[in-house]
Amino acid sequence: MRNPILEGGILAMKNNYLILLTILGVIFLRFSFDFVNKIDIHYEEAQYWVWSQNLSLSYLTKGPLLPWLLSFSNYLFGKTYFALKIFSFLSIFLTAALLSMTLNEISTKKKSYPVIFALVCSSPALFFLGGLATTDIFLFLFWSLALFAYSKFLKSKNDNWFFLIGFAVGLGLLIKASIILLPLSMLLYFLMSDLRKYILSKKLLLSAVLANIIFLPVLIWNYQNDWLYFNHEIGHILSDEVEINPYVLLITMLLTVPSVILMLNKGFFRFLVTKEIKPIFLPMVIMTVFFLVKSIFGKVQVNWPIPIFLCLLPIVLAHLNSYRKFFAANAAVILLIFTVSNPTLISFITNKDPLHPMRGWQNSIDNLFEDKEFDLLISNDYKLLSVASYYLDNAENLIYDRDPEYRMTHYDTWNNLVTDEERILYLSYASKRINRVDLNCIELSSINIDSRKNLILYTCKKL
Repeated sequence: MRNPILEGGILAMKNNYLILLTILGVIFLRFSFDFVNKIDIHYEEAQYWVWSQNLSLSYLTKGPLLPWLLSFSNYLFGKTYFALKIFSFLSIFLTAALLSMTLNEISTKKKSYPVIFALVCSSPALFFLGGLATTDIFLFLFWSLALFAYSKFLKSKNDNWFFLIGFAVGLGLLIKASIILLPLSMLLYFLMSDLRKYILSKKLLLSAVLANIIFLPVLIWNYQNDWLYFNHEIGHILSDEVEINPYVLLITMLLTVPSVILMLNKGFFRFLVTKEIKPIFLPMVIMTVFFLVKSIFGKVQVNWPIPIFLCLLPIVLAHLNSYRKFFAANAAVILLIFTVSNPTLISFITNKDPLHPMRGWQNSIDNLFEDKEFDLLISNDYKLLSVASYYLDNAENLIYDRDPEYRMTHYDTWNNLVTDEERILYLSYASKRINRVDLNCIELSSINIDSRKNLILYTCKKL
């Protein structure tokens, strides 16, 4: 005789095991990728760690939430791999959970939540960027939260969900300003559809107020610092640097949802304009057009459009009846990246390491400095300054000697005065010149482990 309660309990247990297995598998594989391929840290991770040791209401190029989180994890677990990565890994799984719940809202078919969760976690973009303590994975998280709330609103037409959208956008703004593209594209879709009546909704306006209240630390910091953050963001949009690269959008889409290339058929296109999918797909198109224009008249980096294509994950999975091709495509791309990231294998193809920004830095810094003592570390490269600071475990006495032709960084907001009594070390690439004219510098040591890590360390005195 069947026991529905017992069967339900067994099914729930199997589902929980699959979710737990997925989480453990992703953590193991992501750690293995770093260990096997001798990955140190990305310079952005080093930069955010430096910021986390110098807490502020905001920073010139990004909001404060990631440094706040890193400061907290560093306080709990010390300066360790675990402390650096814990919130990033957590964000992978929360993002996957939210995208899986979004699928349940837009799909007309019953889907297995643990299976969908596992499939979303296998997205190459989510898998690899989620293993970095940078702003990207946290942007994905709050983007996915806003998308989930939007899907709940579309299904119920309950405008209370606007508050969750506002909350997600507010937190996203504490990470990266580009999250504003999502609510703006939703509003444009509202204007083009029968949802335009919600444009003047009191709850929509209150949700915008909520987002701005959460964003208040950044607004206060900007008021105190001549609106540098906003000038920096406008500089990104109106950049004079032109590199026509629309192909980056295709690369980004294939890194996020590799299987989409297998679905470009009439059936899928008809699915995109169904009443459940169209309100999500069209805002995605609006944002893609924005990046397409940006890629023609400016420049687009691979990580910028990824949040847009995250919207494709629940759409593609809602359309599929079988997930074999979806998982096979993800696994193939992940395996390919694993392979080309291996320093031994890639050396047979090129002597220019594609993972140069993430590999070999600890060795270089340790050999170059060899316990040399200093009061002040100066560099003409902010990435190099950040990485050296991380491995020297010194995040305070730093000066960025910026070339006036380069864009400002947060280091430019720090005190850059030098006194006669200070012991000064100056770190530079051999190909770069020292910009400061108030220093007399003599070469102290050099290193050339890698052709792109040809570094010189100087000892300097104030003139």
